[in-house]
Parts: sequence; C-alpha cells; structure tokens
Amino acid sequence: GIPEYTTILGASRIMGSTSSGINYGFIGALTAEESATHVDSLGSRKKIVVEPKTNYSIGRIEVPMINKVSRFGIMTTNVSRKNASGATVMGFDWKLGFLNNRLYSNGQIMHSNKDQILGNAHRFNLMYTDPSFWGIRAWYGYLDDRFDINDLGFLRRNNMSWMGTKIILRKDDPWGKFLNNNFEIRISKNYRNDGTLLENEIGLESNNLLKNYYDL
Repeated sequence: GIPEYTTILGASRIMGSTSSGINYGFIGALTAEESATHVDSLGSRKKIVVEPKTNYSIGRIEVPMINKVSRFGIMTTNVSRKNASGATVMGFDWKLGFLNNRLYSNGQIMHSNKDQILGNAHRFNLMYTDPSFWGIRAWYGYLDDRFDINDLGFLRRNNMSWMGTKIILRKDDPWGKFLNNNFEIRISKNYRNDGTLLENEIGLESNNLLKNYYDL
C-alpha cells in the first residue's frame, strides 16, 4: 500500500534579531524516501518510489531602512528532491511609512523556478490616512501564467491581475449616540491576463459603534 505520511529524518530552525533591528530566520527539514508496491494486471509486483528523499528550506531576512517604521525583506524557499524535480521561489518585499505613518505602502516582487519554468509576480499597495476624517487606498497585483509556489506554499491560481481603490470616511470623536463611525466605498476588478474579466465589484461598507458598545 501507499504510505499515509512522510518520515521526517531531521529538522532545524534558527531565528533571531540583532541589536540594529535586523530580523532573520531559517527553517530546514529532510524527509525520507517513501515507497509502495505496485501490482499490475498480470499480478507482477514492483516497488515504486511515491515520494523521493526531499530537503525543504525557508530563509528570510528583514532589515530596517529609511526610518523607524520602514522595512525591507528578502525571502527564499527551496524544495530539492533526489532524482526528481524541485522548485525555488525568491521574493523581495517592503513596508514603508512616511509623514508619521499617514502615507503607507507595502508590496512584494516574486520569482519562481519550477522544473526550469520561470514565473514572475508582484503586488503593490499605497494608502494615505488623513488625521481629520478621510483616507484613500489603491492596490495592484499581477501573476503570470508560469508563476508557481505550490511545492512549498499555496497559490489558488495564477495568470491574473487585480486592481482597486477604496475611499474611507470616518468620524473618530463621539457624537450623539455614537462613539465612532466608518464608511468605505470600494471599487475593484480582477482580470485573466488575456483580458477576460473575472470579477467586477463595487462595495459599500459602514461600521458604527454606539456608546453602549453595540455595533451597527
């Protein structure tokens, strides 16, 4: 029969931070080869490998730059299988805050290599929160049709782009029966990369906290 699980031969983890604020981490694991016996229609039995000996590794480093709230990171994952295909994914990401963090951006640029098939992806967010009563956010993302992280990760689908914007209106000070109020208008679209529209959304959302802490 086919084994129900894979045997972990060993694993390691190293994580920490430096006095300068650099965060780092590494996780590695080695799993054993797993085999099963296959019986063909003539009754011949043959031992086959259902899962090769595999090494999994993840590494990340995150560095503070520009100011106290802004950081840049690099992350790599790798799957190496004995006498079988593997996969490597690399990504660069950022979190940036300016104007006392009222202007904020985060995003990621990624590259995958699975069986020498190269894929690319990126995503980007930009948000401004005014201290008085309003804010605005815009985002964009792209995955090409060869981007694949599923050897050591999860991706529902590739070959798509998405974009959108959101306007936020709020009242932070108590008034009447309310402690605070928040109202959002959101417009977003998802496309397949050949131009086929997958999703077209307009959303209105309101949250209102009463002084008795009931929420509408």
